[in-house]
Parts: sequence; C-alpha cells; structure tokens
Amino acid sequence: MVLTSLVNKISASKLMSEISNRYGGDERLLMRGGCRSIRAILATAAANYEQKSLLVIVPTMEEANRWLDLLQLMGWDTVSCYPTSEGSPYEEFDTTSEISWGQLQVLNDLMVNLSNNHAIVTTERALQPHLPPKESLLSHLIQIKKGDEINIEKLCAKLIECGYERNQTTDQEGLWSKRGDIIDIYPVSSEIAVRLEFFGDLVENIRELDPITQRSLDKIDSISITPKGFSPIIYNKLRESKMDLIKKLATKEDQELLSQGIIPRRINQFISHAWNEPSNILDYLDKNTFIVLDEPIQCNAHCKQWIDHVKDHMNQLNSDIEKRLNSKNFNYKPNLFKPLADSLKELNLFKGFDSSELEIVDAKHNSFNISGRSLNIIPNQFGKIAEGLQELRKNKMDIWIISAQPSRAVTLLEEHKCPSKFIPNQKDYPAINSLIEDHVPIALKNNAVSELEGFILPAWGIALVTDKEFFGQHTLGSRGYIRKRRNSVSHKVDPTKMNPGDYVVHRNHGIGKFIKMHKMVLNGETRDYLVI
Repeated sequence: MVLTSLVNKISASKLMSEISNRYGGDERLLMRGGCRSIRAILATAAANYEQKSLLVIVPTMEEANRWLDLLQLMGWDTVSCYPTSEGSPYEEFDTTSEISWGQLQVLNDLMVNLSNNHAIVTTERALQPHLPPKESLLSHLIQIKKGDEINIEKLCAKLIECGYERNQTTDQEGLWSKRGDIIDIYPVSSEIAVRLEFFGDLVENIRELDPITQRSLDKIDSISITPKGFSPIIYNKLRESKMDLIKKLATKEDQELLSQGIIPRRINQFISHAWNEPSNILDYLDKNTFIVLDEPIQCNAHCKQWIDHVKDHMNQLNSDIEKRLNSKNFNYKPNLFKPLADSLKELNLFKGFDSSELEIVDAKHNSFNISGRSLNIIPNQFGKIAEGLQELRKNKMDIWIISAQPSRAVTLLEEHKCPSKFIPNQKDYPAINSLIEDHVPIALKNNAVSELEGFILPAWGIALVTDKEFFGQHTLGSRGYIRKRRNSVSHKVDPTKMNPGDYVVHRNHGIGKFIKMHKMVLNGETRDYLVI
C-alpha cells in the first residue's frame, strides 16, 4: 500500500495516456530500460489506468516471488502467486501438493472470490497446457452458503469424488469427517477447517474450525471447496469414455489401483487423453485483465530448455508403453507443451506490454525507452543525500521516501537543510498530493520486506529513495515459494471483540493489557485508539 500514491501519480499522467494508445495490435509494446521496481510500478499504473486486473509473467519462480513482494506495496486488494513446476508432465511423479494446491487456490479465486482489483504473478510455465478446462474444474467446486438446502449423502459422495478422505478428525488438509448432522471439512485452499451444521438438509451454520482442538470458531457466510488436486477431475473425465485405453496404457501397479477404484498418482500423465486441448491459466482469466510479460528473451530461453526436457520424457514414456504393449505404433499426444511464440498469440487477445531491464536495441518498432536510472547516492552520507534531493527539487522532481524509519530519515534531511515531511497515514492522499505539488519530499513508512530500490524516472518527473540508498540496507535474499492460504476470519484481530484485561503485544512497547477503546480528535479527524 505504501506505493499507492506514487502509482496513482503515474496512472493520472498524460504520458500514461499516450502509452496506452500503443497497446494491442500485431506487435506488443516493449517497455525497456527500468529496474524491477520501476517495471512493477509501471505495470500496476498501466493496469490501473485501464481499470483492469493484472497478470505478470516472469521467467522463474524466484523472480515471481520478488515481484510478489513488490506488488503488495501498490494498493491491490489481493496479490497472489500462481506456482509452477519445473518438472515434466510426462514424469512418473506428479507435482507436489503445495504447488497443485496453490494453483487450485488461485484458480478458485479467479472463478469465485476475487474482486476486479487483483494482481497475479506467475512464470511462463503457466502458459503451457496443464489444466482441465474451466468448466470441468467449476463443476467440481463445492460451493456452500448458509441457508442452502443440500442432501447430506450427496455432499459426502461429492467430497469423495473430489479426492477428500474421510477420517475421525479433520486435522490435516484434504480430510473430512461426519458426526450426525455435522460435517467437518479441511479444504486444501483454506487456512483452517470448516464445520457445516445441518438441520435436516438445511445448512444452519458454517463455522471455522480449529484443526488441533476441533473447537468451533467464528461463523462465516459461505465456503468454496476445491478438489484435493487435479487428479480426481482427470480421472472422472477419463472414466466417462477412455477407461479401457487408460487401463491398457497403465503399468501393472496402476492397473491394480484402478481395479480397486483408487486413483493412481500418475493419472495426470493422461490429461491429454481426457481433453484434446488441455487449458492454461489464460483460459481462466477474465478478458478484463492486463498482462505484462517480463523479460521475454529470458522467458523464451527457459521455455525452450524446458521443452527439450519434456520431449525426452515423452519419448521415454512412448518407449515404455510400446514395450508393455509389444507394439511400435503408439505415439503419445504431444499436446502438453508448446513454444512460447504460440502462447504469445493468445496474449495478444489481452491488453498489455512486454518489459525488460536492459535498453534492448533491436528491430522492434513498438517500443518505449523508460530511461529509468539508479540514484547516484552513497549510503549514510546524509549531507550529500540532502544536496542530491535539493537538486532534484530544483528540477521540479516529485520525491517519495519509502523507509522503515521515516521519522529518522526526515530528521536527518532537515538537519542538512532539506525540508521533507513524514505522512503517518499512507492513504492521506490530499496531504500527499498537496506536498508533492510543492515538490516537498514526502516520507512514508514501509513495513514490508521487499527488494525495493530507489530510482529516477525523468519522463514522469519522479524520484524514489529507499533504505537501500539512505542506510545501505539490503534484503538478504528472496524467499522461496510459500503457499499463502486463504485467511481465516477467526485469526483476524477485531478490537471491538476485545475485553478489558486481554493481553496485547505492542510493536514498540512490548506486552500490555487492553483497558478500553478511546476516541481522540487529531488534526480535525476522529479516530479510535486502544488504551493499554
């Protein structure tokens, strides 16, 4: 949220209006010559200008996590990562549950929960055919609202069909249990389990459930439950007409499992037999989505390398099946991979642009040179930093200071005769805009961990200064992919539900006891404060 005011400034600029006229057509616009922070800000600003949600496609998952951290600073209602696997779809082992469950959560949100103000980051691998069609996944979603009338036995059968396992307690994802008119389910896309309380066939209450204590928590109005994985969807489709073929192609071990009604782990290999054209993430997107392909040259190189890897596995699988069938006439359908160039044709159905850090000089006619550059600042040299910012002010530059220590940064600048202002409320846009119009540097507090770095955007007359330039602070490294579960209502702190005597942990002052809520008027605004 800390960069929302900066993004709004760029979105409202005349230059952004001119750039928007260059989207679309046979040749995608290439925005070149900006660091990752600049590219993320421009991607958000462009999507905001078009009033669209955002999909960013990057070369690797490591890069996706860096983009994820940056986009969370820019005012989106939700920011999520659609994880992808480096493995081949023809390998013996399926993708890990963390990846498939993470994918299901994002897809479920796209179909059911997301607002129009969301951003998703993924890799070029998400453009490969790897998903059931949207209508097939939608038919396997279990959507329940309070007050619905549902046949309990049919619901139990649906849970089994979606891969959920019945157990005595629902203490792990993918489990469910039934006791009388109460059904507990632990969806693979939720932070905690849910409890459905029935009165006959009427859903009387839906409550969140602590998986450890098995105690009911807060009430919720609805729940959307995805299948436990993609395997049940593929298996149910194959069972309609292709089961004889699958039994013929499967190994003896898998044939034994199929005869017992158990879905083998390798069933995902046969998605190309379930549907002639498996889907990718683009098939799940609303057309009102703005798509940015970051570092297209790197994306293409990763794609080519992966396809070579996949072809080797496909040929090996063909060879194994031919030996089992004692036939040389079998050819596995090669429809689970395609060159990036084919995917780009699908991207042209959406508004968007390509972006690159390097100022690439090529034959591409439809390109825009961002001309972003780093700040020439030596950390902890506060006198020189102040002089540099004063020079930027003389050049009518709008300056944002994003820091974990904004009060300290402002004090240090004022000691060296560079006026600046700390705005405690990041959403106080009138105050921010008023100071920016006077070219007074504004400081905002940044609580997030991200690889944000300072820059100058001459074309927009904007400069950004961060802790990296002020104090020489660096992020030690990008974290790996961590599946972000849908937040629990019960785990959110609601001050209105606090009782006197409840313990509170204050960020600066430590542990205390809650006394009461107290209203205070500051700068003409009435706000609620906790007395501790």
